[in-house]
Amino acid sequence: MNMFVDRKSATFIITLVNVILFILELLGGFTTTTLLKLGAQYGPMVDAGQYYRLITAMFLHGGFLHIFFNMYALLYLGNIVERVYSTPKFLSVYFLSGVVGNLATQIFYHNTISIGASGAIFGLVGMLFAAGRRHDIPYYLKPLTGAALLPMILVNLVLGFTAGNINNAAHIGGLLAGMAFGLLVSPRYTWRSWKRWIVVMYIITGLMIASFLLLFLNPGGNVSEIIDFHNRYLTILGKLEMGQLISIREAESLKPVDWDTRKLKKKLLSHLETMKPSLEELERDFQEWHNKILDMYKGLITRK
Repeated sequence: MNMFVDRKSATFIITLVNVILFILELLGGFTTTTLLKLGAQYGPMVDAGQYYRLITAMFLHGGFLHIFFNMYALLYLGNIVERVYSTPKFLSVYFLSGVVGNLATQIFYHNTISIGASGAIFGLVGMLFAAGRRHDIPYYLKPLTGAALLPMILVNLVLGFTAGNINNAAHIGGLLAGMAFGLLVSPRYTWRSWKRWIVVMYIITGLMIASFLLLFLNPGGNVSEIIDFHNRYLTILGKLEMGQLISIREAESLKPVDWDTRKLKKKLLSHLETMKPSLEELERDFQEWHNKILDMYKGLITRK
């Protein structure tokens, strides 16, 4: 199998996106704030509606060795799968396996910040492993499918159970999703099925792009900025309760950190200008947001 990777291939583009985001992680110092802003998965934040983190977390890594081994595996395995199965099927198994792996993470590592493409890459392994059971696999791919991959699978799973800081839930979830894909999906096409797979490819690409757009609009993660907004907003509410005048400039100085805080600020400005919504509604909305962020950042902010 030729190891040359076409620079226009989905494999190369996904690798490039991973590398670019890794550089941004480096510039941010690999802090919790940086990882969450760039799309890391954190169970309570996903519970709060940030489901796009199940996708964006697949493009982040925790260090040089982490990204090196994952990108090496992606370039090697992704190149094989994309050439044999085509770009739409490669994207489908990569995306499906990554999301399934992150759903498993959501269950078994709920209160842990999780990043990495391992679930998606294990999906590629699982697909090739299961493809060994099919009769329509090209003859030249046979040595790279089925039992030939079993030692690699077992070694990596054992390491996942014995070494620390490895998310085996994502590995197993991605592996099982890939195996199901490999058993059910043929590398061959009919004209009608090709058109369907093209539609699937566009949907998956759109979901990936939309996930990062949503992340850009609602990044979260900067706990210090959230606490600052919380305390300043609470101070303004306290002054309003005591009948003190609040200037528009004081309200304008609030710095929203996400979509929810932008709505809180907008309502506050509306109240100061028109007395609508009422102070009671402002307090109720603030309390709901207060409870939400305590749940969202469990383990990152303490309840006092």
